[in-house]
Amino acid sequence: MICFDTQALIWGVQSTGHSGREDIVARARRYIEWLSKSKTPIMIPAPAVTEYLVAFDPDEQQRQLQVIERSFFVAAFDLPAARMAARILGRRLEMHRIESDHCVRRQQLKVDVFIVATAIVHHAERLISHDAHMGKLAEGTSLQVCEIPDLATQGELFDS
Repeated sequence: MICFDTQALIWGVQSTGHSGREDIVARARRYIEWLSKSKTPIMIPAPAVTEYLVAFDPDEQQRQLQVIERSFFVAAFDLPAARMAARILGRRLEMHRIESDHCVRRQQLKVDVFIVATAIVHHAERLISHDAHMGKLAEGTSLQVCEIPDLATQGELFDS
């Protein structure tokens, strides 16, 4: 199972409003299509859904939530995830270092820890994220953190 961070979800689901980022949007959409064709489940942690939905007005939030529920497995931030998040946040010195090295505010870091913890306890193989600090949060676990792979577009074998 592959887990998407909030920004990867935004790029993969929305196809407008990303002026100057058309390349990464196309890359995310190709990756989601490839995962779908290969029947690889895509997980979205509930905290990432929160971050995603907050950008929309309430009526649009409902429509966006329907798209997410139809296309992805939404993993709850449950008791095992809370326990894992506490273990990660308990590395206080490392958390302070991540905050300063990556200019991440404490509240944002907590949400990112919730996303990583949810991915870990729900057995994601990889977390797709372009945030450099996410790999630091997952250190010492089996979770790999990587950027959206750049899959080549397959043309038709025989063009007419």
